[in-house]
Amino acid sequence: MKRTIIILLGSLLLAVGAFASGHSYITGNVQDQGRNTLQVGGVTYSVDEKALIVKVSNKDGRFEEKVISLRNVDRGDSVRLKVIGKIVYEIAVEDY
Repeated sequence: MKRTIIILLGSLLLAVGAFASGHSYITGNVQDQGRNTLQVGGVTYSVDEKALIVKVSNKDGRFEEKVISLRNVDRGDSVRLKVIGKIVYEIAVEDY
């Protein structure tokens, strides 16, 4: 009985830990943009309202990041998305 409970608790903790760190990074070009959506690689992602959106530039051999809004992301832009499932939490527009 104790062993079963320990196994169940251990499995639950692993599942919660996997979800918490379950983000991935997607790179590609923006194919389409809606009000709160971006399509990259043929997949449409929802952009979280608190998502961090930055433009990354290479100036004189160093990278600079400038915070921008979703309105500044255009079709054809090269982007790196931090996603969990199909929800975007960070967007880096690459400008170099």
